[in-house]
Amino acid sequence: MRYERYPTVYEKNDLSVFEFESLGPTGDSIRKRITFAKTEVNGVYNLAFGNLRENRSLDDEAISGDRDMVLATVVQAVDRYTTRYPRRWIYFCGSTPARTRLYRMVIGLNLAELSESFEILVSLSHPLFMKSKTKKKQSIWKPKVKFDVAKNLNALKAEDLAPEKLALANTHLKKMRSLPK
Repeated sequence: MRYERYPTVYEKNDLSVFEFESLGPTGDSIRKRITFAKTEVNGVYNLAFGNLRENRSLDDEAISGDRDMVLATVVQAVDRYTTRYPRRWIYFCGSTPARTRLYRMVIGLNLAELSESFEILVSLSHPLFMKSKTKKKQSIWKPKVKFDVAKNLNALKAEDLAPEKLALANTHLKKMRSLPK
């Protein structure tokens, strides 16, 4: 997306977790996390993101006031993840119907650009899917590490970091008649 992005402050080796800091409406720093977790459907991975609470869980209903930059940062993480794993589909939906509509609107506004890199599947009754169009793509982007992260975070699995979002993804996926190939 053509918007500015936040630099990543943490990235797990397998790219299942990214963290960055955004600026809140009052200029305060807000820690955000993006996770990619395997669903019960082969080849489909759930994307969850939101503000990182003190107990390390995700608040996916918070509004921070820098939507375009946050979503551009999420798209950058999707690009990095699907570049490494080009056969995986990324499933995502909003925490509310309004959020899902927002994501669809943002994709619609940036469809030409996003379609250059991703296959995008959207339906009126189901969430969104994205997959890299290229089999191999070189990335020259390097994360900037600003500070240390808890040492045990790298040992956690992405599915342990946002279990409620993964459960919702699995529920939605079971209701679908067919999945992307």
